[in-house]
Amino acid sequence: MSSGIYKRIKPAWNKGTTKYEQITCSVCGKLFQAEKWRNRKVCSFRCKIKRFTSSGILSRIGKKPWNYNGKLMLEKQLRNHPKMEKWRKDIFKRYNFSCDVCGSRGYLEAHHIRLFTDILNEFKKLNQGKTDEEIYGLALKYEPLWDSKNGICLCKNCHKITKITNIGKQITEKVRIVNITKAVIRDALTNKIKRVYITQNTIQLAGRNVIARRLANETTYTGILNYGVLLTSGPTETYRKLTASATYDDAIAKAYITWFFTATEVSGTFVQWRNYIDGTATSGSGQEWSRVDVNWVKSTSETLTVDCVYQITSG
Repeated sequence: MSSGIYKRIKPAWNKGTTKYEQITCSVCGKLFQAEKWRNRKVCSFRCKIKRFTSSGILSRIGKKPWNYNGKLMLEKQLRNHPKMEKWRKDIFKRYNFSCDVCGSRGYLEAHHIRLFTDILNEFKKLNQGKTDEEIYGLALKYEPLWDSKNGICLCKNCHKITKITNIGKQITEKVRIVNITKAVIRDALTNKIKRVYITQNTIQLAGRNVIARRLANETTYTGILNYGVLLTSGPTETYRKLTASATYDDAIAKAYITWFFTATEVSGTFVQWRNYIDGTATSGSGQEWSRVDVNWVKSTSETLTVDCVYQITSG
């Protein structure tokens, strides 16, 4: 092997260069030496402070950035507060750590029935003119934001396909009826959940009168909720069916009424759901208890389960 095989053909790229350079301080004018890659402008920390002071950099420290959004920041702070974590845990305990739709006990999420953003916006209107710090402190004491009754426990999959609509402003009364309708669309063959709709009903005055009459021992109606009605358009009933099950919970004054529609019974896009007290199979019979505008879509290969929950609560 020849001795010149490793001879360098080109010189090293940094031969004859140095990593240091002479720099003139931009503050005091002193000449100093520094490494090139550092891109130094001043010779000392004292000159660095003077440069920042004269350029106004220090005066901007601690100020809000140009894209600061107080509304979004407040909501983010509240959602990350320990009170929100407690709210979630209370929801999980109330639903016995299981999904309210499919009953699974896997990865669970707590969902607001009435949107947290809507409640927060309502709170802000009541406290206009206050600073962000004052609003934050008052929000931590605003009970509707942390009310565990305004929550439902869902698994991750059911949460993705759940659409919660028509949840209006809750009215604080001495005694009120909390009412929620949940519609679950399943594949008729696999029984897999495909869509979930959660909606708040409007209880009709005539329906409330039935309760009042029963308290006064007026027996025209029994007060039993038994028929559910689907409507595709207008006031004409599309399909009417008897309840599949009805249960209650004395501990929390809550009633659970369920209707089940098979794949072949009915299909289409339904725009309204109603239920009746003392109804029969005849269209229009019975006393209407509640109704709600919906947008439920069901095909002939899907089943529909409608759960209506009514709870008599105080405050």
